[in-house]
Amino acid sequence: MECRLRTSKAADWSCQISIRREVVVDSGNSTISESLFGERITNQADVEMMLRRAQLAVLDQKTSTSHFLDMEDDVVEAMMKSNTLPRFSRDVVCLQIAGPDLPTLSFVDLPGIIDNADGATIRLVQDLVRSYLDDNSLILVALTMSDDIENQSAAQLARDADPTGSRTIGVLTKPDTLDPGSSTREPVWLDIIEGRHHPLAHGYYCVRQPNDVERKMKGFTPSHAREIESAFFASTKPWSTSPYRDRFGTPNLGKTMSRLLIEMTQRSSFSLPTMKEKILTQSRSCDRDLRAMPSQVTSDPVIFVMGMVSTFVSTLAEYVRGSTTKAVLVQQNNAIYSQLHAAIRLTAPVFSLHNDCSTHRLGLFQRLPPGTWPGHEPRRHQSAHRSVRGIYLQTQIFPFCECETLGRSTLTDRSITRELPHHVPYAARESLIRAFQETWQQHITECFEAVKQNFSQLLQEIVHQHFGRFAALKAAVRSIIAEFLNVRAEKALDTIEYHLYSERTLLYTQNREYLAALREKYLAAYSKPGQPSCTKPGPSVHVSVQRCAWRSPSILVYDAIG
Repeated sequence: MECRLRTSKAADWSCQISIRREVVVDSGNSTISESLFGERITNQADVEMMLRRAQLAVLDQKTSTSHFLDMEDDVVEAMMKSNTLPRFSRDVVCLQIAGPDLPTLSFVDLPGIIDNADGATIRLVQDLVRSYLDDNSLILVALTMSDDIENQSAAQLARDADPTGSRTIGVLTKPDTLDPGSSTREPVWLDIIEGRHHPLAHGYYCVRQPNDVERKMKGFTPSHAREIESAFFASTKPWSTSPYRDRFGTPNLGKTMSRLLIEMTQRSSFSLPTMKEKILTQSRSCDRDLRAMPSQVTSDPVIFVMGMVSTFVSTLAEYVRGSTTKAVLVQQNNAIYSQLHAAIRLTAPVFSLHNDCSTHRLGLFQRLPPGTWPGHEPRRHQSAHRSVRGIYLQTQIFPFCECETLGRSTLTDRSITRELPHHVPYAARESLIRAFQETWQQHITECFEAVKQNFSQLLQEIVHQHFGRFAALKAAVRSIIAEFLNVRAEKALDTIEYHLYSERTLLYTQNREYLAALREKYLAAYSKPGQPSCTKPGPSVHVSVQRCAWRSPSILVYDAIG
């Protein structure tokens, strides 16, 4: 229960009861609304029963709130004692009380900490209590004197929220429930009040509130309650003989609360200028959020949704096309294609005149620094390095990186059928070329997956940008796009597989100029003066030149995806 007191210039006292409800919506967010419960009350005697009706309305979520407004008193009492309703709720009963003699103050009466209920109820109560124990509040820990202090866990929650005790006051209640002259319990509570046991920074105060009989007395007022309380502490031992008389009675507690509240407002973190600055900051944030909200839908919903879809398609088309303001997708994909190009180039053969692959290279195909595929874990292109072949023309041997040795004569012999002597069959060249293509499938697949991942991430961002205002519509659009993207990805993979198959089966090139240029470059390199006579350009050189002049497979991947 939340009680808001305020000073009123009007002479009449009034109380307005309302109910604040918290409704959890989609994505775990919640909305808070507060509605009036009944008419404004001007007779204090009517507050208690109307308050009980409001409590029933909070606990019974299945029944309309208006049902409880005219409920008979005996029915209300019976329902309060029944076990059919939950004992606690996150919804709050609020009292707005105004009067000429009231201070401007707000306080929250939290439920007592319980230990003898089910786990869910205990956690609910503890969470409710903790949610109010923030740095801006003064904590009053109410401890009933009818039970031992060790059995009451409210003090522990207060210590957790306020370790220094600068905001905590202990309030002992129901001193009239102790047996007069009790030699065991009264001294214990007196030691607590006087600070010898369980000390607090601001100590403890003891109050006595009217019992049920006194509250039902005709004409009973708050002033009568304070008179009865003062008489009790003045005439009942050991309270009447304690030197800490300023710790007894509600008025003394009120004075200390007022002093501490003033001190809190004077601190830098609680000062009025600081609070005003926080309010202004939050107000500006709310204004920005309101300005960022889309305009209200006033047209036909179908036409409005079609307009959203059309705008979404146009935005996506700009990203795919790579306009000046939306070039990120094309730029990311270009980086991926460059990595593919480098990986494919690493599969090209390396010719050497000597039998030492690690130190003697022509340098026509320099190793490029190994990169990483965007969107994948960083790694070296190990497969590309493994696929690089060394071809030694001096000894006419084909050693592989795993140090296997394959004589040229062996490869030639396997390919010879009916040819003239000293002629290398075309099948030998074909076999050598296909050996260099073993890892192309892996590199192209990695390239495709990286492009697909970039495109999927961009799609999610654009979908949220255009449809995020409507959660259900956004979910539907995401589902449709995911299904469509999978279909298009399968077709793109089929196209890539077709072109890769063509590359590996049809040994042909249209880059005749590139082929001729590379051929001349190799011939010139092997025809330098001083080279051994056995290093004249042979068929193996032509094999490499022909392979390197083929169409770049990175372009094929780009065409298939586009």
